[in-house]
Amino acid sequence: MATIPEPRDPDDASRTSVTLAHSSVSPSEVSVVPEVAGESVSPQVSLSNDPTFRDFPTVSLPSPPSPTHSATTSDFQQDLTSNQPLIEYFQQVLSEYLTISIQGTDNPFREHILPLVYQHQGILHALLGLSACHMHISGRNESQRFVTISLQYQGLALHSLGALLLQEEVSGLTPLEEESKASMFFISALSWLDMLRGFSGAEKLAYDGDVRKCVRDHGSLSLHTLVGCPPIIFYRIGQVLESGKSYLAGDLSVEQFQEFLIEAEKFFRGWDPDLAIYPTGHQEWRYLAEAYRHACLLRVLRFPDAFAISCDDPRIKTSVRAIFDACAAIPRDTAFYKRLLFPLFLAGADTSSPHQMHYASWCIGEIKHATGFQHPAMTDVLTKVWEERRANPDSQANVPWMEFTCSEFLSPQHAYLFF
Repeated sequence: MATIPEPRDPDDASRTSVTLAHSSVSPSEVSVVPEVAGESVSPQVSLSNDPTFRDFPTVSLPSPPSPTHSATTSDFQQDLTSNQPLIEYFQQVLSEYLTISIQGTDNPFREHILPLVYQHQGILHALLGLSACHMHISGRNESQRFVTISLQYQGLALHSLGALLLQEEVSGLTPLEEESKASMFFISALSWLDMLRGFSGAEKLAYDGDVRKCVRDHGSLSLHTLVGCPPIIFYRIGQVLESGKSYLAGDLSVEQFQEFLIEAEKFFRGWDPDLAIYPTGHQEWRYLAEAYRHACLLRVLRFPDAFAISCDDPRIKTSVRAIFDACAAIPRDTAFYKRLLFPLFLAGADTSSPHQMHYASWCIGEIKHATGFQHPAMTDVLTKVWEERRANPDSQANVPWMEFTCSEFLSPQHAYLFF
């Protein structure tokens, strides 16, 4: 568990005030929209007027079976038949929002997930739960029945996952369950989510470096099309977080950790996005890579003491500005723009400039509108950070966003996933 350094200077009052706000932050809370200079920015949006949604038929959903019901082949076929509208919704609409789907690349959700839906009922239930949830939160269908249906299918999917884990422990998996063409995509996705957990608190990192090395060496296309982050950037920031985990556990001295951070910062500053290999020739890949490079620099600079460096430090301001510049260079109507969400969050959390806060919130609002995902937990964290900065405008201490997700003063600990 992360610890907050002992007070050392007058700015420690800011550190204390950050911890006092923790109890009010919860990922299940209704999102509070960030406000800058009294103006409400990035309200929740609806995709009900989006042409893609207008052309999609309204669906009528059957009730999911009980989790205690023993599934049969006929039940599985009935599930597939009666829920075709939700499956088609995932294929035609939702899969477009979950990856960088452009000419010259395959959509991994269509290529890997959809075939498995017709082979495994648990995966079918997971897809149905996600589709029903997105139809509701995006404004496609505001009926609360979609919320109920989504939760029921999520419960069935978790029940199926538990049974699969028990089967693996007792008798192992079948070749189909153990190996598939989709395995590298799944490893890439899971290791990315694990890395995001590590951003909020290095001690949460679960996978070791061998997994990230495997993704770097064999899953570059999956990682690129999934999130837009170059594999080498993903691998190197994973090394930083792994070292941070060792430092927090007491297995690495502060001197050793700082030496590692110096080398990591040198790498990120020297890395040239023009020399990287991308899935296609689109220039937007480079802008995304630049945004992720500076997002990683921001995280490196927050070690070992997240309070130490003010957001007015030139190094912080340079990376924040670079992320916003990359965002401005990518057209908002492209598939690349929505993958700026995580770098935009980090840039927004590390600025005290009202106009930059406004721009970050506006850009995030555009991504919400484009995808239908509202990201209330992320919005809530940004709100708390900005409120704290406005409450202490003269403080030289930083307001770490991580303290609202992972702190010894926070119960429970949260793992925010920006996917």
